[in-house]
Amino acid sequence: MNGENGAEERTDVAKDGGKSLSKRAFEALALPHLPLLKRLALRHGRREAEADDLVQETFLRAWKYRGSLDPEGNVRAWLCRILVNEAARRAGRPELPVVDVSLSEIEDAPGAAHARLEELPDPELRHALEELPPDFASALVLSAVEGFSYKEIASVQGVPIGTVMSRLFRARQMMRDRLSAPEKPQLKVVR
Repeated sequence: MNGENGAEERTDVAKDGGKSLSKRAFEALALPHLPLLKRLALRHGRREAEADDLVQETFLRAWKYRGSLDPEGNVRAWLCRILVNEAARRAGRPELPVVDVSLSEIEDAPGAAHARLEELPDPELRHALEELPPDFASALVLSAVEGFSYKEIASVQGVPIGTVMSRLFRARQMMRDRLSAPEKPQLKVVR
């Protein structure tokens, strides 16, 4: 979107709930979130091809239901919610945790360079993160790595903001406890 046309296009969208959203305007709003959606799909335990299919279906559904999109609202959270719902639909369950896989399995995700576990400062940090319950790890990764707000995390996980705040508090507390635990003394073998 550029200049006057972009503003005019957004005004039209706001008036009719997104139905007149052009392909170009939709792409401008949605495509910047493609790498995030790919990482999220991979975190759902999907293989590369399955993750690509899930992201593609997310964009198809987003286009189909663009009337429910508020272009002035949070497009990122809206797209993530569609992806989570589609993953749950495919799994035949009402809801999936955002992270239902060992975080070490996302290391080879293309476009996820900053989310790679190998880039974490030390192995203890990686290990502590992997030991967190999936819902806690998901909230922590979405907050600390992806930069999501509490409201966005709540929307993606389908829980109240208070639950997100609790999960983040407990995840940080668990990480702190695991990382500050005194090292086990090494036993010396005496013969």
